[in-house]
Amino acid sequence: PTRSPEISPGLESPEPTLLLRDRDVEADPALALQADRPRARAVLSVKILFLCQRVPYPPTKGEKIRAYHHLTQLARRHEVHLACLADKGVDEEHVAYLRQRCASVDVVYRSPWVARILALAAIVTGRPLSVAAFASRELRRLVGERLRVSRPDLVFAYSSAMAPYAEGIDGMPRAIDFVDADSEKWRSYGRV
Repeated sequence: PTRSPEISPGLESPEPTLLLRDRDVEADPALALQADRPRARAVLSVKILFLCQRVPYPPTKGEKIRAYHHLTQLARRHEVHLACLADKGVDEEHVAYLRQRCASVDVVYRSPWVARILALAAIVTGRPLSVAAFASRELRRLVGERLRVSRPDLVFAYSSAMAPYAEGIDGMPRAIDFVDADSEKWRSYGRV
């Protein structure tokens, strides 16, 4: 076997390190998190109510990929309660997968047509289209119930469309990931 050349500490190797590709992980990115290692514990574990506009599994497109990774990383060290909407009947295995990682999973199934009608109605009222499209009385009811039963320490709204579900919650920290803020995207397009 050949020895790698000696390198001064702090300098990169002149030869690139090749990482082997795992076809199973490429097919299902969730496998990367299933490594057989002890579960890390946070110094101060908190209860988090994670509000998401779609079921974040499988991580197959942009917003679901980001939501999935936020959710799974938080769930490694904290007690996470997921509340989300599903545009159409989601395979029960996807929800079952999330139930293995979260303390609870509340899913509200709804028709994509209902979302479109709500968004169209918002044009007349001036309400933001995405907020209207993801409005659900049933999800609002489940969020209220989850707040009473689980008593989370933090409400995390994944996207501006989920922000209304965090409104009116007094005495509890709230965080919003404005992943869907298009203003920055359009501003960057204007610079090109």
